[in-house]
Amino acid sequence: MLIEELIVQIRLWKKQIFKNHSKFCLTMLSIAKKALIVIDYDKTMVEYDSDDWMLEKVGYKFEKPVDIDQIVDWIGYIAPIEVELTTKYKVSVEKQRSIMEEIPSVEYFPDFLKYLLQEKEMKFKNCEFWIVSGSNTLYIEWYLERNKVSKLIDKIIANPSYVDEKTKFFIQKPYHENSCKYCTKNMCKQKAMKDMLAIEKKQFEKILYIGDGKFDFCTCSQMLTGKDIIFARKGFKLEKMLQSSKDNCKATVNVWANGKELQKSFENLLI
Repeated sequence: MLIEELIVQIRLWKKQIFKNHSKFCLTMLSIAKKALIVIDYDKTMVEYDSDDWMLEKVGYKFEKPVDIDQIVDWIGYIAPIEVELTTKYKVSVEKQRSIMEEIPSVEYFPDFLKYLLQEKEMKFKNCEFWIVSGSNTLYIEWYLERNKVSKLIDKIIANPSYVDEKTKFFIQKPYHENSCKYCTKNMCKQKAMKDMLAIEKKQFEKILYIGDGKFDFCTCSQMLTGKDIIFARKGFKLEKMLQSSKDNCKATVNVWANGKELQKSFENLLI
């Protein structure tokens, strides 16, 4: 009788150990990727629209639209102009890079990025950092390299750009086509993020979204949930659009004026 009771007890212990191990595995799975931290580029990291900055600095003469946000096909508008920089204005890609390396950052934003990089293997080790932008990949890569924070960013979702080896033209192409009522034809940030998450089969417990403008509103109002946090630049279009449509936004909204304020917010976050 004693042996039989001992066998039963051992079986119970095995079940409990298996149950606890299963719980542990599920817990480890659930915290594998705690947060996706998404950062815009133009007028979030840097003070200018990067295409505007380039054209201004090379002295390109053009009639700028009253509201550049109203241009639906941005790549169709800007791509021929960028070819002219090489053919007509004789601006080499090396010169374009040096111009982009001089673009002014939003105050203290490089310090904020360096703080995130410093904490990436500690506080943010279970997070991913993406840049999602209507700018182009080369402009963004040049900026990150200049500020020595390239290792922070896990993914850049932006209009693909490259230097044609034969012509030496700077080529920029649309990321995709879409019919979103909030976005340009070449980039819907919400669709781009959802597609990438589906392709890579990734899930996150929450999304932290840092942006400033009209084209960030789509993601903030249509994709983000009550678990997520929006960091909207103070006084810019995203903040105003979120204020006027509070019922459509489920995420928590914080405002910021510079990188120092963002860093303070992230230091206080429970990730």
